Amino acid sequence: MVLMFETTCQSEVAKRMGVSQGLVRHRFIRSIDKMKNVSGMEKYVRLFNFVSQNLNILREVRRSSQEPNEITYIID
Repeated sequence: MVLMFETTCQSEVAKRMGVSQGLVRHRFIRSIDKMKNVSGMEKYVRLFNFVSQNLNILREVRRSSQEPNEITYIID
């Protein structure tokens, strides 16, 4: 959950943890669902729901130095 908060990128989290993106996504969604049933976790549920709706908002985009005017899009 901390890495998803820090990176907002399930592929980056999977790479760091050495697991699949599917496992990261499954655990992330499952954890949010479990937090919904715990008193006092409402603010974290809202936070992680926001992250899940805006994946990759913090992901760094590396642009080619040969084509500095090219726009790079990430589809994940």
